[in-house]
Amino acid sequence: ECTSATKCTTCTSGYFRYDGECRKSCPSGYVGLNKVCEKCTPHCATCSGSASSCLTCENDYYLYGTNCEQTCPDGYYGNNGKCHQCKSPCKKCQGKEDYCTACAQNNFLLDGTCVTSCPPKTVLIGEVCHHCQHPCETCKTDVSTCVSCAENYYLHGDKCVSSCPDGTFANGRECSDCLSPCKTCTETATKCKTCEENYKFYKDDCYLTCPNATLEVGIRCDDCEAGCQKCSEKVS
Repeated sequence: ECTSATKCTTCTSGYFRYDGECRKSCPSGYVGLNKVCEKCTPHCATCSGSASSCLTCENDYYLYGTNCEQTCPDGYYGNNGKCHQCKSPCKKCQGKEDYCTACAQNNFLLDGTCVTSCPPKTVLIGEVCHHCQHPCETCKTDVSTCVSCAENYYLHGDKCVSSCPDGTFANGRECSDCLSPCKTCTETATKCKTCEENYKFYKDDCYLTCPNATLEVGIRCDDCEAGCQKCSEKVS
């Protein structure tokens, strides 16, 4: 049937009406149903069988089953206009099947992969293994709470320092406290470098009163002249 010589209203069997014409096939973006070219549902670039059964999608949409989605569901990633399944044990992935952004139960995310436990030099925060922050060698709780330190650093409390602060000394790879009355020390907790208030320094030790054969000079004890048991001023 037609309303003019060229304006069709219905088509014969095997033809489909499109824009007033009868065609053997419908243009891209349409599907032939009941002798009529019906437009595919929004975001379908092509469809088949029904208007909502997509074959391909518009730009920036991805084919998932027969639907076109702006983002692929969990467990899938978008590439070349289609949603592809992530590779186990990825729960979510991006760009390719094995670049994980989240992991299945009992797995933890580490640099785009899923692992069953966090390796050394990392710490588990939530469900993600994070690298310890330099100069931490190993860490706990968070990336900057150190358990051990990188080379040439010393553990002081839960931080890594390049030199041990006053009141501590380098004991292997850790800073250990000096023992009273040492104010500062070296090599051991009792090998003093300086003394607490009211103490005098003498030969790696601290004294409230300078020992025999020494003379109090400010905050230190100096040796008396050879042969002196006691002295009142040092003779050079």
